[in-house]
Amino acid sequence: MRKRHAAWAALPVLAFFATPYLPFVNGPHLWLGLPSVLVWAVLWTVGCTVALFAIERYADHPEDDDEDVEHEVDVEHGDDLEHDGAGSATKAAAASEITS
Repeated sequence: MRKRHAAWAALPVLAFFATPYLPFVNGPHLWLGLPSVLVWAVLWTVGCTVALFAIERYADHPEDDDEDVEHEVDVEHGDDLEHDGAGSATKAAAASEITS
């Protein structure tokens, strides 16, 4: 995980831990007709979800690069082709055996 990913993940956690020490949150206040602590917790819960999504979306996944090479789609026929180590399409070979 990169440093910027750690910062994205740390921001909601720090906001949750800071809740009791923030006077504008931890007091007898109503935001949108709800207790301020409840609204604060809901906002940072959504923020945590967004941060985790951003980390997952923009993280490097080197294992996914290997799958792109092994799995191709035949655009002309719309068939999925799975290649073996020799590079020949197994579905195309099976189809040719069935037709002959």
